[in-house]
Amino acid sequence: MEIAANRAWRSAHRAALQRGCAQRTCVRVVSFHEQAPSGGPSRKPAGAPVRNSSSTNGNGHRRVAEPLTLERIASLSPASLAASLLEHTQQRSLESAFGSRSSGATAAGADPALLDTVARRLVASGLSGYDGHALVDLLAAYSAAGAGADAGGRGAYRDVLALCCAELTGKVDELAPPDLARLAGACAAAELAATDLLAAACSRALELLPQFPPADLAALLAALAAAGHRSPALYADGADVLAAALQLPPGHAGALEPEQAAAAVWALAAQALYYRPLFDAAGTLLMDRLGGLDGNTLARIAWSYATIRSADESHRGVWDRDLFDGIASTCLSRAGPALAGTFPPRALVTLLWSYASIPHFDQPLFEAVSTGLAPRLRDVAPPDLVAVAWSVMRVGHRHGALMAALGPAALAAVDGLDGDDLTTIGLAFPAAHAYSEPFFKYLVTEAQARPAFFGQVALLDVIRLISRVQDRDPAFYKPALEVLLDKVHEAYLDAPLEKSGCMNPFRFG
Repeated sequence: MEIAANRAWRSAHRAALQRGCAQRTCVRVVSFHEQAPSGGPSRKPAGAPVRNSSSTNGNGHRRVAEPLTLERIASLSPASLAASLLEHTQQRSLESAFGSRSSGATAAGADPALLDTVARRLVASGLSGYDGHALVDLLAAYSAAGAGADAGGRGAYRDVLALCCAELTGKVDELAPPDLARLAGACAAAELAATDLLAAACSRALELLPQFPPADLAALLAALAAAGHRSPALYADGADVLAAALQLPPGHAGALEPEQAAAAVWALAAQALYYRPLFDAAGTLLMDRLGGLDGNTLARIAWSYATIRSADESHRGVWDRDLFDGIASTCLSRAGPALAGTFPPRALVTLLWSYASIPHFDQPLFEAVSTGLAPRLRDVAPPDLVAVAWSVMRVGHRHGALMAALGPAALAAVDGLDGDDLTTIGLAFPAAHAYSEPFFKYLVTEAQARPAFFGQVALLDVIRLISRVQDRDPAFYKPALEVLLDKVHEAYLDAPLEKSGCMNPFRFG
């Protein structure tokens, strides 16, 4: 892992210390979560929280949403139209998510005719008559409508979303804390890069921080992290508020639930920030309440604490051991068919990576997770295949079924893997005492044909791999070994006289 802080983050850290906020550390962690796979899920880790709550006014009372029909759209007031559309899209989203589980039929999403008609009215009449709360309702409605659609469906309403963001940027001062949390959640759900709007929302949140309910603050920070928007000042002050809320007794109005505590620590870890009191208090709260959390949330907690480990190694190594043991015990209690049913493939990958990166090698957990992941490895995105291989290599975990599935899954995903990725997957096999002839021969053939695609470091690793398996097929591997040695020698001779940069010291470090 790598700890890095640029000038802006150092300045924010220094300002936080001057405010009396201790133990803030900016952590930059190189991990497999940073890039979204092409055509795959977004950059968020498994179960990244995005909150879209019901429409409420500034006093926290829910606005009455009238039933929405095509005939009534033209006669509704701006506030009623926005609230009704949000009610419609949220109801249809719930039906789409859960209706098919009970009836076996495919539930319909939000009515496209309603969405299109409302969009035409918004474009034609403008948004100047909509207050800040109504604009948040519209933003949340169209993001909820697009959350279950493909990229093309979301793109159909990009213009409306852009208009809402532009108009709302000047009306952020009208928003209450719950509205700010919904606004950030809508931007994250729709994957909107609304930088100006989110910056204004963060400034408004700082002004209202004493009035923020801790649950809404946790949702806001998690949504901002999911949207990839950084606000060091808000996170610095918000961490203090959440750390205090996490120490309140159960039943207190400001106390946080386990899911909200998980969202808080994930938000800071995803933003590469660390605040010891917050992580300590969250770990204490979560320890006794892990059994009620779903697979995504358990994986998210493990990822968060593993990601920030290097910021405070001596303290976290002792403090978090019981938490990681508790997560492992909870996962093992659901081993077998229940594990596959409650843990999506990416959550299983996240668990493997989190425990391997510390490292905290729990043999029963790795065995159960590998057993649940092996038959679904073809459903895993290419970057996550690399994470599985790196985890196996890191702890030397041996699991025949997992390694038997890794080779074919990697060959099926070669279009999304570069030379370093292929080499990392290859290095997992000797660590697990396994071998995949189709994958190894593909790797060696590609390394000979495209040495520049691999680079000097990866070619040296491929040579190491060949030296360990060449006896399996000497006629193929020995000539390949000679070719690759020549390629590495040529690359070395062609490199600049300054050789210090030819080896990458941070590779998977």
